[in-house]
Formats: sequence, C-alpha cells, structure tokens
Amino acid sequence: MSFIRIKKIKGQNYAYLVKNTWTKKGCRQNVGKYIGKVINCKKLQNDHTLTKETYSERILEIIQQELLNHGFKTETNNLVFEDISISINPLNVKKKNKNIALQINEGFMCQETLQQLQEFMPKSEKDLEKLAVLLVEAGIKLNQNIFLQLCEPLIAKSKEQENSIDEFYY
Repeated sequence: MSFIRIKKIKGQNYAYLVKNTWTKKGCRQNVGKYIGKVINCKKLQNDHTLTKETYSERILEIIQQELLNHGFKTETNNLVFEDISISINPLNVKKKNKNIALQINEGFMCQETLQQLQEFMPKSEKDLEKLAVLLVEAGIKLNQNIFLQLCEPLIAKSKEQENSIDEFYY
C-alpha cells in the first residue's frame, strides 16, 4: 500500500508517494512518485451536506465541500483559492500549473489521494473501514452522520444482494 511521505528540503516541505517493501535487511521505502510542494490550508468552517444520489456523485460532492470549507471558491469546473486551482474532472491539484499536495486536516489532498478515493468502490460493509482511511488520507474529515449518509447507497445495495441470495436458497 502506498502512502505520502514528506521531505523537508531547504526549509520547504515536498510530498512523495512511497511504498514499503520488506527485504532480508528489513523494511525499505521505495519512492514511487514525486507529488509536489506541500501547501497548508486553514479550515474556515465545517459544513457537509449530501444531496446527490449515488456513491460516486457523493464522493465528488464531499471533495468539493471540503475545499469550500477551506476557503476555495467555485469557478466554472474548478475550485480556486488564490493561485491554487483544483479541477474535479479530471482530478488535478495545482498551483501555478505545477502539481502540489494540500495539507488539509490530517491528510494530503493531491491528485493521487483524490484518484484513490474516487476509484475506490466499496463492495460491502466490510470495505467501509478502507473508505474511512482513504478519506482521512485525502484530508477529508467527516462526522459520523455524514459518513453513514455517504455509505447509504452501498449499504442498501449490499442488503439487496443479501436478500436476493436468501431468496435463491429458500
């Protein structure tokens, strides 16, 4: 599993995507990709509401709301704060046209963490823990009620599948 590691170079933080591998000599980190400069974002409010129907739409809605909570404004298909621009489709996090990682809450919002979050499709209630981890890694902090609302379509689908299996066997 990959994660983001921060390196301080000449007083500035830079983010890298790394992966741990085990060798005979112990754990080694392999740098997979340079993500970009780390930019801190200050949270101004904590407001999340879900209006979309599907899980995929809700994920994008939550990403947008988290950015709005940090002072971003909507401009056409982008969310913008000063010289930082985030496009939702396709997912890009840039400052002056260079890739960056926004340090938000306890995580880092960057192209990689947002893609992992958008591409992750929980199949059952067992996958909800992994979803929670991906949200935190992307810097998205949800209260329990909003998290459960996000997962409603998945839980309903899982229960439908269970019922259809039960009907098949009985």
